[in-house]
Amino acid sequence: MRLKLIFVALCLAWGSTWLAIKIGVGHAPPLWFAGTRFFAAGCLMLAYHRVRRGPLAIPRGDLLRALAVGAVAVGVTFGLIFWGEQYVASGITGVLAQGLVPIGLYGFAVAFGHEAFRFGRAAGIALGVCGLLVLSAPAVHRTGHAHEVAGIAAIAVGTLAYCVASVASRDVLRRTPALLMSGLENLAGGLGLMLVSLPLEGGRIASDATVRGAVVLSWLYLVVVGSLVGFTSYVLLLKEWGAARVSHYAFFTPVIALALGAALYGEHFGLVELAGAAIILVGVWTTRERTRPAPLPSAAAAPSARSQDA
Repeated sequence: MRLKLIFVALCLAWGSTWLAIKIGVGHAPPLWFAGTRFFAAGCLMLAYHRVRRGPLAIPRGDLLRALAVGAVAVGVTFGLIFWGEQYVASGITGVLAQGLVPIGLYGFAVAFGHEAFRFGRAAGIALGVCGLLVLSAPAVHRTGHAHEVAGIAAIAVGTLAYCVASVASRDVLRRTPALLMSGLENLAGGLGLMLVSLPLEGGRIASDATVRGAVVLSWLYLVVVGSLVGFTSYVLLLKEWGAARVSHYAFFTPVIALALGAALYGEHFGLVELAGAAIILVGVWTTRERTRPAPLPSAAAAPSARSQDA
């Protein structure tokens, strides 16, 4: 029963972070908001790892790869996702990001030669692509919604960038403790986003909107609940249940994101959009089991303990 409650906590944590992101980027510059969130989470993870008397030193080659992976899996991924969610409903963002992760991980694992091609699971990729097209169709056909289409594209590309980085770094992840790897990736990605934000969002960073109550609360929620609570729950369940069973969170978090967006933020979804979300979830189911999804960390700490991560 205890582990089931922890699983519920994991789903609620990662399913609710998309709404917190939506609230934050509605007022604060998205790259700065994302960068400070992941930088703070990275510092806390490394501090916790050190308190547990874990060494912070890793081989130079692995360190450089961890920082490079962090720049892509956190910096590029969440820079695009946070920017895109300015124009896309939080529920739709949750479906796209969490739904495309297991699909993308399997697709790139096959492309990199890490997994064998299987027709049934390849069908899941096709379903995921179809679901993405259906989900974005209403925005494409609505006049004056070019930003929404761009936002959907940014979220999809950011998620796929995360998948590429995850698959390409699999050997380093196996050699490095999950908490240490995730902390380094969060730190590198968050710092990179902050540096990019300065020339692009400098004027907005200093505005009062950046420090208003709703922004601060959503930022704290992402760091504490999304990153620390989500990551801790995920790693514990990974050890007790194994990757295949824990990966079922990907079926629940998008539904939670849709429900919270509708109930608390007044987001409305048409039948076409809900059909697209359902198709993506069927694709996730088809590619389940052997793929080891790392949390998208909006969900969480950092996408990196694929060994694993929020």
